[in-house]
Amino acid sequence: MRLPSETSAVAGRPFIKLRTEVAYSIMQTLMAAWQLVRRQPGLLASAGEVEITEQVRDAMRNVLNSGQFAWSKTMFVLPGTESRSE
Repeated sequence: MRLPSETSAVAGRPFIKLRTEVAYSIMQTLMAAWQLVRRQPGLLASAGEVEITEQVRDAMRNVLNSGQFAWSKTMFVLPGTESRSE
């Protein structure tokens, strides 16, 4: 499956044109995941970008696996290139 895109004249990179409901679903999943991450006792403001990214990505998977949202069965979080991303 290919995502619809259009070329950006500024950066020369394609933008992904998401339907409003898809963008909304992504943001709601991300916000719910961030609430989980914020409760992690080991997460500090001094944590590196990779560590925070790993935790957010794992939390997004947990949110989708919880069935909290109607779109939970139609979305997935791809593995990252971070050191321990599941």
